[in-house]
Amino acid sequence: MQYNKMIMDNLGAEINFSARMETLRANSGLSKSEFCQKMGVTPQAYSKYMQGRIPTTEVICSLIKNFGVNAHWLLTGEGAMFVDRITGYPVSGELPSSRVYSQEYVLGLFEKLERSRDELKAAHNETLRWKSRFEEMLDHALKLDMNLDKLLSPGKQEEIRKDSGGNIG
Repeated sequence: MQYNKMIMDNLGAEINFSARMETLRANSGLSKSEFCQKMGVTPQAYSKYMQGRIPTTEVICSLIKNFGVNAHWLLTGEGAMFVDRITGYPVSGELPSSRVYSQEYVLGLFEKLERSRDELKAAHNETLRWKSRFEEMLDHALKLDMNLDKLLSPGKQEEIRKDSGGNIG
């Protein structure tokens, strides 16, 4: 969730995301239950979104795809609420500005973001695995060092010297 909040903050989403989601629900003519079902979330999750929790990228993509909502509007509150399903550009009667991208482009960015997050999680898990292995090796080295100290105690050194004919380092 913190990851998605960071994304929303970086996109300049200062306007209340939950208010936009509720506006979208009201404009869709669906009940909260129907809206949740179409979004693919539970009513409890929807309530958390209304209280300020930022949805996952999967939920945001679901809103964009299932409701034809303008991704730019959903994330920032700017521009037209809906997009033309054929062109993918906002329905406002104006030509898109340089800051407005097609839905496919925005959804592609979200998909890349998800892949990057998955790769980052995999790299993190691999790092944890190697860290654990390194700690095991350190423990083993410590035990070997302690055994070496015992072997090389003054009494043992004399015993080894006698056994080896006096040729000890």
